[in-house]
Amino acid sequence: MLGLSVLLVACASEPEPDPYARQYQCGETLLPVRLDGHFDWLELSLNGEHHILPKVQGAAGARYDNGRLSFWTQGEEGELRNGSEVLLSGCHLLPVATPGATAPDSAE
Repeated sequence: MLGLSVLLVACASEPEPDPYARQYQCGETLLPVRLDGHFDWLELSLNGEHHILPKVQGAAGARYDNGRLSFWTQGEEGELRNGSEVLLSGCHLLPVATPGATAPDSAE
């Protein structure tokens, strides 16, 4: 019974993964983002500041813009801008981590 109690406590303390959280690798910078369930907005943190960018009409892909920052995505690529200044480019969407999965051992 004690073993079951310990197992239940361990399971209860593991947070559920956020199904809308994603990460982009932009060169050396990791950019975590979160989309709402309908892809109407994108949320990100940059340099300690929290930003919400509503989705706006774009020619191709998806564009999120709050009048200051804009994040453009097409497929698994993205770019973050402040007006016309490119802040982060060459961003690649990272695979979503599966809970409990471990990285495979590398062959030597």
